[in-house]
Amino acid sequence: MHIVKTRTLVEFGRRHAAADRALREWAVRTRRGQWRNMQDVLAAFANARPISDERIVFNIKGNDYRLIVAVLFAEPPRAQGHVWIKFVGTHAEYDAIDALTVDDY
Repeated sequence: MHIVKTRTLVEFGRRHAAADRALREWAVRTRRGQWRNMQDVLAAFANARPISDERIVFNIKGNDYRLIVAVLFAEPPRAQGHVWIKFVGTHAEYDAIDALTVDDY
C-alpha cells in the first residue's frame, strides 16, 4: 500500500515520542500490505475499526493514540492501493473531532 502524507506520522512522532515506534511499525506493516478490501485490513490489524466504506480507525500503542485513514483498495487494474492519513492524535483530540469528516492533515 502507498501511504499518502507520511510526514504527518513523522511529525506527530516527533511531538509524541511515546507514539513514534508504534506509528513506524504501523507504516511498515501497511506498506507491505496489499489490501483489496476491509477484510484484508482487519486480518492485518486486529485493532482496526471500520467507520465507513473507506475510513478506518486504528488504535496505536496499546490504544493510547488514534489514527484515522481513508483507503483506496488495491483492486485490478490498480497495482497498488492508497492510504491517506486523515488524523493522528491522542484520545482527547480524537474525542473532539468527527472521525467521518476530519481532514485536518
